[in-house]
Amino acid sequence: MRRSIGCFFSYRQQPAREAAEGVRWAGVIAALKACGATGEVEAGRSIHRGAEQRGGWSIYAHNAVIEMYAKCGHTRDASAAFWRIPCHDQASWNSLILGYAATADAAAARHLLDCMASSGCPPTAPTFLAALRACVATAATKSKLDALDWGMSLHSQAGQLVENDLFVGSALIDMYAKCGSLLDARAVFDRMALHDLVSWTCLILGFAENGQGDMGLELFASMTSQGGCQPSSRTFVAALVACAASADKEVGRLMDGQLVKVASLDKCCALHAGAVEIGAESDTFVANTVIDVFSRCGSLVNARNVFDRMVRRDVVSWNVMISGYADNGHGDAALDLFARIGCAPTSRTFVAALTACCSVAEHSSRDEGLSKGRAVHAQARSSGYEFDVYVASTLVFMYAKCGCLVEACRVFQRMPSHDVVASTALMLGYTDNGECGLALELYQRMQGHGAETYVAALKACAALADKEEWQREVGSGRLVKAQSLETGARIHSQAAESGCESDVFVSNTLIDMYCKCGSVADARAVFDAMKQGRSLVSWNALLLGYVENGEDEVALETLSRMSLSCAPDARSYVAGLMACGNLVALDAGRQIHALICREELDRGNAFVVHRLVDFYGKCGRLLDAQLVFDASGVETTRDVLIWSALIGGYSCQGGTAQAFRFFEDMKNEAVQPNAVTFISLLNACNHGGLVDDGERLFATMHAQYGIQPEIRHYHCMVDMLGRANRLDDAVTMVASMPFEATLVTWTTVLGACRKWNNMPLGKLAFEASLRLDDSDAATYTLMANIYGSLGMWQEQFEVLVAMRRRTSAAALGV
Repeated sequence: MRRSIGCFFSYRQQPAREAAEGVRWAGVIAALKACGATGEVEAGRSIHRGAEQRGGWSIYAHNAVIEMYAKCGHTRDASAAFWRIPCHDQASWNSLILGYAATADAAAARHLLDCMASSGCPPTAPTFLAALRACVATAATKSKLDALDWGMSLHSQAGQLVENDLFVGSALIDMYAKCGSLLDARAVFDRMALHDLVSWTCLILGFAENGQGDMGLELFASMTSQGGCQPSSRTFVAALVACAASADKEVGRLMDGQLVKVASLDKCCALHAGAVEIGAESDTFVANTVIDVFSRCGSLVNARNVFDRMVRRDVVSWNVMISGYADNGHGDAALDLFARIGCAPTSRTFVAALTACCSVAEHSSRDEGLSKGRAVHAQARSSGYEFDVYVASTLVFMYAKCGCLVEACRVFQRMPSHDVVASTALMLGYTDNGECGLALELYQRMQGHGAETYVAALKACAALADKEEWQREVGSGRLVKAQSLETGARIHSQAAESGCESDVFVSNTLIDMYCKCGSVADARAVFDAMKQGRSLVSWNALLLGYVENGEDEVALETLSRMSLSCAPDARSYVAGLMACGNLVALDAGRQIHALICREELDRGNAFVVHRLVDFYGKCGRLLDAQLVFDASGVETTRDVLIWSALIGGYSCQGGTAQAFRFFEDMKNEAVQPNAVTFISLLNACNHGGLVDDGERLFATMHAQYGIQPEIRHYHCMVDMLGRANRLDDAVTMVASMPFEATLVTWTTVLGACRKWNNMPLGKLAFEASLRLDDSDAATYTLMANIYGSLGMWQEQFEVLVAMRRRTSAAALGV
């Protein structure tokens, strides 16, 4: 090292000789720089060998060799060339540090920086720029925390350079932003004596990439109004990225059947106009970003106008436009554009096209989506992209979305390696197609789990809970989906251990899973732990969970508190309407209806109209339900759920004739009834005592409408037959069900036996109920009432004693 220092000062004392050497080696240096710029390492290696044979190297030639290898990504060769130099100058160190930075080898870059300082060669601005690039690479590929720690150390060493060197200051801003420390980035910016476009752009982009789009747009406005800087193309790109971040947080409004982020769209239009004014729209990078942001805001017309006006389109232009159509549910338009692509498609193009096929499957038909997906798959195969990790993962998802799990598994098995994305895609595919057990088996086999994996596994648990019967939990006595709850809690524990519990998507899915499993207390605990990370989705998941678990008053209280934190959307109000309907809280429901009308959330939104009709029906306000139905648009009233809600309202209030009249009107409007419609009609028959009509209707469900009766339809029929004192037929129907009889099944029979004092069949139903749950107080009470009505006091006493013993034991967890 002393030799290196001595040689360094020797070189400094002979500037005339250095200049002469530089001229002599100028041709070789120029050739090496050209190889580094084009990445032609073998040509550079040949020049290197030839120069070595000549001998008499200058420091300039040595540095050119190091720089060439570093730029080509061959840091080992660059390091070997570096350590063969008898002495090093700052350019030598900087070239090698920059090479390690480019390959994201931050540890080597940091070690080299320490060696440089100890060798007596002080770091300069280019040195810090190279080291800060290594920090950014560390943040992107490894740990933001480690990168931030080193970056703060570099900041301390840089000292006055921050205030005096615009390049170092801007690099520090970029580093802090990439590490997620926006406070430090803003502090560096504020301490800089001068600001140029680069520093402004770094700060704006930093806020945008960290999800603070509104602050990024405020900075952009400050730059133009107070900073005295005219935006460049890159600055407009940063501002547009900020606009996209704002759009991602904004709740869209339904306009002409399209979900539009109105506020963000206005901002994007203003930015676009500014870019056009200075001629920046002709920059392909700017135009591509504008198309992407317009698409995210839901304005495909504006996006397509920009696309059509582009003089030069690159593959990114085609990709963002195709993705825009696909992400907004216009799969056919996306595939039409894909068929006319004007350049060679890349892996991202095929990902966009396959996403469009998923959109077709969701909004049109699975068969059509599958047919088009197979065609895109064939094209990806012929283009050599079939086994690209992103394309293969999207293929798995596409086939699963189209209901073709066999082909999804085939693609998955043929992949050279399975990353988290592909495995998660298959897990979601299993869940969407009802194979939740297979999804959880795959989860257990996976080596590594990311946040997306936990989300997929928790969704599988929630879907399993929908199929599982309620059980009384030992100790608490609450009704839960025990098996699904146990599995979900275990996955929650694993997510917490891996540090993924704090991810907002994981937390939201945990809330939903716990609510589906009947553990609202656990859902609330997750919600409370989120603190500042709560989103609209978090609130809505908790709201709906309270409603689905019968805690309607708590749901309305939560809706009231929610409005203090974030603006409710259509789903929030729908949950509130469901709670009001269950509580028959007419005044509260009308207030929610007024808010919905004020925000125009009912226009063209069948989801909202359905719940309004259902709410008024449950409250017995059939005229109001009818008015809501009549006021909705033509497209909305073609929704089967709205018709079913109206029919259900009349059936609950004893309006059997009106319910069947609307059923006929519904068929005349060519609206196909579904399972919910028949629940409403069977209830109408039940309340009207029309047993023969009910039996006829039940028989036509599958024969005429192709609807397979569910267990709830059988329960309606059992209840109807029991009310009519056809108890033998009711028991026969229970025996003929293609489902296992549940506690609800047998307590329905038992309730009918209580009405008609049928002790033999009542005892049969009682014993069957006890086999399913021997701690249900309602079962004992019904049987005791039968014995009491028949004067069988001893038997009644024994049942009541057994009830007290079993319910007490269950409460103690025995």
